[in-house]
Amino acid sequence: MIEKLKNQYLLVFQMLETILKEVSKETYIKKVGGYFFWQQILHALMGSHFWFRLSNEPFVEPYLDRGYFPELEKEAKNVMTKDELLEFSRQVRLQVDEYFNTRDDKWLSDKSVLYSKLTNLEIITMQIRHLMYHTGYCSALMNIEENYKLEWIDYFGN
Repeated sequence: MIEKLKNQYLLVFQMLETILKEVSKETYIKKVGGYFFWQQILHALMGSHFWFRLSNEPFVEPYLDRGYFPELEKEAKNVMTKDELLEFSRQVRLQVDEYFNTRDDKWLSDKSVLYSKLTNLEIITMQIRHLMYHTGYCSALMNIEENYKLEWIDYFGN
């Protein structure tokens, strides 16, 4: 089960990364749908960065000192470069791999070390849904702004 969940998460992650790589410079920095386009992607990745931690140590949110606010309630003070966001994406991917690779199916029914009202399975499915939402949202914005159509990746990665 853990491998199937990891696969589903990574398929969506790959689609979000494709959007990040393919978005034009103009759309990337544009305020679209009420938010900066790049901030939507940072927000989506930050959810996984927060929830896919291996322990309940205090969370230190990166980038606040640079004015890149991942929570969408605050308008960013500066623009995060595409290269910076791609690097953060790579870091999150490594963190996600470590998170999934050190777990087994039994662990899925355990309470989360971060929030005991949820199981680890609920945390994982919550993050899959979160990533799917923002991937779809950004895909729709790119369709409107650039006539770009994100290719769907099926279960087998095709």
